[in-house]
Amino acid sequence: MKAQIVIVAQHTSGQVDPVTYEVIACAQELGRKQNFASIVVVLGKKTRGLAQEIADTCGLEIIGIENEALEMYNAEAYRAALGEALMQLHPAYIV
Repeated sequence: MKAQIVIVAQHTSGQVDPVTYEVIACAQELGRKQNFASIVVVLGKKTRGLAQEIADTCGLEIIGIENEALEMYNAEAYRAALGEALMQLHPAYIV
């Protein structure tokens, strides 16, 4: 399996925050230099639209993690959901 960089998408009120695309660009540049793949994780109550927008814009693989507890940012809920995903992904970097 190719080493990968996991990007955690930031979004507010159903819109992808511009900083997400800046972080994606940075991760892709790092990935090109070190031959790592990039993958984006979107957490929230409903992630399909956000995930599709990011995929259409960047062409990257997206993982959507949906849960009622992720509707509003909550550090404990996000940590738990992201922790489970990261255990499966084994990323080289998380941004």
